Amino acid sequence: MDPMTSIPLEQLFALSPLLPWSLACVAAMGAERMAGSSARWADRRLNLAAGAWVILAMGVCQVLLLVLFALVQKVVHPDHLPIVLDRGYPGAAVVGALLWIVLYDLAYYAFHRAQHKFAWLWRFHAVHHSDPAMNATTYARQHVLESVFQSVLILFPMLLLFRLSSDTALVVGLLSAALQFWIHADVRVHYGRWSTILASPLQHRWHHNRDQQYGEANFAGVFPWIDVLLRTYRAPDPHIRVDTGLFDGTTWNDMLGLLTADPAMRAGVETRANDAHEMPSFSSVPMEALRGDGRD
Repeated sequence: MDPMTSIPLEQLFALSPLLPWSLACVAAMGAERMAGSSARWADRRLNLAAGAWVILAMGVCQVLLLVLFALVQKVVHPDHLPIVLDRGYPGAAVVGALLWIVLYDLAYYAFHRAQHKFAWLWRFHAVHHSDPAMNATTYARQHVLESVFQSVLILFPMLLLFRLSSDTALVVGLLSAALQFWIHADVRVHYGRWSTILASPLQHRWHHNRDQQYGEANFAGVFPWIDVLLRTYRAPDPHIRVDTGLFDGTTWNDMLGLLTADPAMRAGVETRANDAHEMPSFSSVPMEALRGDGRD
């Protein structure tokens, strides 16, 4: 049996987060340091501890997915699935990786909107949004059940329908981790008009804003053009201060609170003011030309 059409053990192993997350987190924190970020070690410590639990949960999810694949293959034997995205044409590895990331981001956009719409999903996703001092490690600040939800609702159907070689899957994992830690970093960077094509730190910061008057925006994890098409895009604006956190100004200050996502364990915090992020020198595009209303 072709290993590309069997249970995707190699692909799941290649997508394991431990190495990509470690490398990407260190690189993003290095960029923050060079940019003079005000994020403190105290801001990062709890996030990294939460990330360790998330990586452990992802390992459990991999076992769960292997069991699900085994059960599905006993019942269903599709002739033309999965579709191999990186085989049989020039530049297949690059194109296949890009196709996978686009397809995953489209699915993630729908899932992410659901997290903000339905209270039972928001309770867990609020853990990620509860950081009042957003920095690179905020990406690791997730509830462990988010890993389960994404694995079962996104990764599992994706691997049923599509498949990558293990080498391409490894590249996808590294690129995805690098981008996710980067867009959460406390750095004053955006790409001007290109911020509608690829997510940037300032563009993603709007998604984490704690000022309810600006509403919710920028749900795509990689490609903001999805938000543009679906009218949920808000452009980076270097002239407006963006403080991060939950709308009600609360957070969890300990590991037990993050693991349980218990609203009763939240504590009020004073958000440290973040200076408006200036437009980087390589861009002179007026933000007014790109700004959307940022509301559903």
